[in-house]
Amino acid sequence: MKTHHMFWSEVASKTVCFCLSSLVVLLLSLVPGSTARAVSLEKYPQLIELADRLVQEHDLDRTQLLEWFEQAQIKEKIIKAMNRPAERLSWHRYRGLFVNERSVGNGVKFAKRHRVLLDRAEARFGIPIEVIVAIIGIETRYGKVTGNLRVLDSLATLALEYPRRSKFFSSELEHYMVLVRDNKLDPLVVKGSYAGAMGISQFMPSSYRRYAIDFDGDDRSDLLNSVADAIGSVANYLAVHRWRKGEPIALRIPVEQAVQLEPFVTRGLKPNTPLATLVQAGMKPIPGVDLNWNVGVMQFDQENEVEYRLGYHNFFVITRYNRSQNYAMSAFELAEQIAARIKDKFSVVLRLSLVVMIALCLTGCSFWGDKPRGGAYFEDDGPPADAGPDPSSVPDAVPRIEPLSKTGNAPYRVYGVRYVPMKSAQGYQVKGTASWYGRKFHGRRTSSGETYDMYAMTAAHKTLPLPTYVQVKNLDNGVKVVLRVNDRGPFLGGRLIDLSYMAARKLGVTTSGTARVEVTAIKDHSASAPVANVSITQRNNRLVYAQAGSFRLIGNAHTLRERLTHQGIARVSVSPTRIDNTLYYRVWVGPLGSDLKLGEIIDQITRITGVEPHIIENN
Repeated sequence: MKTHHMFWSEVASKTVCFCLSSLVVLLLSLVPGSTARAVSLEKYPQLIELADRLVQEHDLDRTQLLEWFEQAQIKEKIIKAMNRPAERLSWHRYRGLFVNERSVGNGVKFAKRHRVLLDRAEARFGIPIEVIVAIIGIETRYGKVTGNLRVLDSLATLALEYPRRSKFFSSELEHYMVLVRDNKLDPLVVKGSYAGAMGISQFMPSSYRRYAIDFDGDDRSDLLNSVADAIGSVANYLAVHRWRKGEPIALRIPVEQAVQLEPFVTRGLKPNTPLATLVQAGMKPIPGVDLNWNVGVMQFDQENEVEYRLGYHNFFVITRYNRSQNYAMSAFELAEQIAARIKDKFSVVLRLSLVVMIALCLTGCSFWGDKPRGGAYFEDDGPPADAGPDPSSVPDAVPRIEPLSKTGNAPYRVYGVRYVPMKSAQGYQVKGTASWYGRKFHGRRTSSGETYDMYAMTAAHKTLPLPTYVQVKNLDNGVKVVLRVNDRGPFLGGRLIDLSYMAARKLGVTTSGTARVEVTAIKDHSASAPVANVSITQRNNRLVYAQAGSFRLIGNAHTLRERLTHQGIARVSVSPTRIDNTLYYRVWVGPLGSDLKLGEIIDQITRITGVEPHIIENN
């Protein structure tokens, strides 16, 4: 969402809030005698509650937080600006602010200056370069006007003194404090819009944390200073919100057809009418367009007439960036005019050649070799068509002794950055951001040479030895899982680990896309010899069990026990155990006798369940 639009919907995923910084300057210049006052913790005890929550959930320093909050200022001009959003202007006045000769000319210059980056973003995310350019142009005049108010002041003012949206801005203030910690920024210095949006792309803190990416290869997402990161992040944001590559955005409806379509006009932000319905009402069919598509009929009031437009799926994706039909149509028209000028200046054949070349490189063409894959849930990635197995029926990875992978453990380079994998995971424990990857990579080869299974409990990490077993804890909900790291990634700034789709489901990350996690190496298995097919009696005379699974629901444990028994495996039992106040039901095979070989038991259980068992020794 955009900060300057005051008709936000209460959706479960509060995406982004942006602003038109050029308009901010105009609005603030019209506010005479604006006053500011210091924040008092006695008057605003909710800040103390926020500090306590940040300490508990994100490990921030309470004393430092309270000092920062006390240095924030309540500014009346921020509230006045919020009450005069640009979207309240009539369409022809709103359009004139952003779709004009100066904006188009500067957009062409921006596109020419950053052509390579824009082509790379289009190849990777499928977003036309003119759309990326237009959005940055509307947001910050192509990076020239990014706001002159302290973000801390803006968010504190609106969280504390703007009741209509206080809940939203309190959440953004919380995200901001985590963001500055993670990115090593000074919260008293960062400046942005009157609503707290930041940087060249004007992301609100929550969106900065969710959608900002590293697009210049410096291993950090810097929307404040890096044009490359801003370009990549705008494209990523639209892609995550389901931009459909190659599909149209909007269409002008001829005057003679407008009367017949007037009953279908919507002010909403979703396509709500099948094209087939409009054709039945009298609209001429559009060649090459599926009549089953949902579209939106929209009305725009010009100075002396009314225009009607048809918005396709991609038009309404733009409204996710700013929840306004006026904004999306301005972005479309500005992009349209920029594209026309670009085509005059650049050969269309050359442009397509560049896009194809970059697309080939990003998908691992031969002269790049086996380049490790990057990032999670981008482009056409995402969850499978169906939900897949019930997460409660999928056991965690079972740590076992195994050798280092023959591939994936040598130094490598991605986007100009050289990575040197660790020799050992001993003592590794790091907090950071987790993302996930799904259907796009399902069935492809991982960096370790194995096949990626999005339903398995695996993960990707840039430098841990392959393989390494880790415990991943979601710091927001406390859920823990055990995963086997067998791939490289993610190569997006600020991301620590890429989860498989199933791991993300179990940790509760699929909806949000990312989560703050703690990753702990369970044990350094990587340098050990493979498990030998030796007799059980060679293991220090202790009782040995093969753990085939561990479940929170006892019914799932009994189902696995019956399945193993039916396949001819003896001595299968369900053993309850409590870990961190949570009761788990472990399915054990054993104790194993000297008549059975450990390797044979591992092979049998793996063939039945698809997961290697965890070997447990008890006195």
